[in-house]
This record gives sequence, C-alpha cells and structure tokens, in this order.
Amino acid sequence: MAWPSSKGTCKADTSPVLGADRIPDRGDRRTARGGDHDHARYRVALPVFSQRGARANSASMTFGWLLVQPGQSFAGLAHSTSFFRAVPADGRLLRAVAKGTIRGRGLAIVDIDVYDADGQLAASAQGLAQLIDSSKRQKAPVSESKRILATLLFTDIVGSTEHARRLGDGGWRAALSQHHSAVRAEIARCEGTEVDTAGDGFFVRFDSPARALDCAWAAREAVKRLGIDIRVGIHTGECELQGRALTGMAVHVAARIQGLAGPGDIMVSSTVKDIVVGSAARFEDRGPHSLKGMPGEWRLFSLVDSS
Repeated sequence: MAWPSSKGTCKADTSPVLGADRIPDRGDRRTARGGDHDHARYRVALPVFSQRGARANSASMTFGWLLVQPGQSFAGLAHSTSFFRAVPADGRLLRAVAKGTIRGRGLAIVDIDVYDADGQLAASAQGLAQLIDSSKRQKAPVSESKRILATLLFTDIVGSTEHARRLGDGGWRAALSQHHSAVRAEIARCEGTEVDTAGDGFFVRFDSPARALDCAWAAREAVKRLGIDIRVGIHTGECELQGRALTGMAVHVAARIQGLAGPGDIMVSSTVKDIVVGSAARFEDRGPHSLKGMPGEWRLFSLVDSS
C-alpha cells in the first residue's frame, strides 16, 4: 500500500495472512520524500475470512485505521456492500484490494474489491468516513460546583398507593397532575427552585427558610382541597450546587426529616426554627430523633402556625 499521493489517494493489496484477528502492524514503515507529500509503505495483515461481506468489512476497517494519523480518529458515516458471485465455503482464502481517497475537510472514501480464490470478483464495498482531529473536538463544558447555604424542602403524598387503587390509573394520574400544579404554583409564588420531582414528591430549594415555611403551609392547604394529604420536611444547611443539582449532608438531613413526618405534618430542624425566631411562625416541639446515617440526635419541630 502506498500512502497518499499528490492526488490524495492510496491503494492497498490486502493479501490474506493466516492468523487471529489483530490491528494492522505499522511497525514496518519506510518513508520517502516525493513532491510535496510524504509516502509510506505498510504490510497489512488481515484476518482470514471465508465470507465475502466479512472480508470487505475487515478491509474497510483496516484501511480506515491506516488513513488515521497520530492525534486523529475517524467516524464511519456510511457503508455499502454488493455481491456478484457465490463463494463456496471450501476453506480457500479470499483477497481484498482497497483504495482510499481523502477529500476536502477530511472526508475519506474507501473502495474495496473482494476476489475469490480463482481471482474472480466476488464482492465490492464502499465506506465513507470523517477524519477527526482530536485537538479540535469541542469539549462539553463542566459546570463548577459551589457551596451554598440553602433551605431545602421535601414533600411526599400520604397513602399514594391507596389513592391509586381507589381512583384507578386514569383517575390517579389526573389527581397527581392537579397535585403537581397546586404545589408548583406555591413554589413559584414563594420564589423557590424545583430541584427534582420523583413520583409524587418534590425537592425544592429556597434562599430563605421563611419562604420555605410559607410554601409548605400553602401547598399543604391547597392539596388538602383535592383530598390529598402531604408530609413535609425542611432543613437549612450548606450543600454543593452544580448546575441545578444539589448534594451534601444537608440534603440527606432534609430528606430524613420528611421521612419522620406524619400525615399533614410540616417537620423542621432546630436550625430552621432558630433562624426564623421573631417571625409569626409557631412550632411544636417533637423531641430528639435519630436520623438514619446522621451522627447524634436531632431535635425536630412541627409547624403549627405560619400566619
């Protein structure tokens, strides 16, 4: 095979070589200067196939790798194969001859002819690929994470399975849609940011614990008119913000508090209660609790009035 000439083409006679599948060996390279282009010769060792299509595909892939220069890769765009004669599976070897052309903007065209053991053309194939300069690939921007102080609110519908069984799939889907609309209306009014919605629950971030309490109270009353009770957990703490995603211990604490809330409860950590001291919010002490995976005991409170 000769490396691209001044017209940007190269040819390969991929005579069959016995052996297992392997990537062509580029070790035997001899370079000579000719015109404005470097030329190189390779011995191409292809695996032996007794099927015409497999042979054409192997030659196409091999030739594609030979066209790739250091720092490049290629993406296959199209491939077609035509068959002209039947080849008996008698163990005799096939021969593939490949010709490649590199056109403008790195578009590579590879033509392959496959000959049977008697030298008759058995199949031909054409492949189209785009050569890619790895250094010019656009890298997806990675959003940086930052640590923020936020008030985190989790909600969950009480008895969702019973609701679904009672209403049926269609009825429950409609009720769930009404629930989501009612909760999102209060999130927007209280300037919260919806972080995630999993099934019938919400995960919301607020810049202020007072707004989180206001949202929780109003959302609970709104869905109660739909015949739905929710339980809410709220905690304020530092967490990692990356894009819209939130992670960190504070997230787990808020989720654990919501899991301990009863039907209609708005449970908060002592941190939330202490921050809103002096406001109209009133709380009921629910005592110390152990939160799964969290160290120590956490004193929790239930919101009984937000006016």
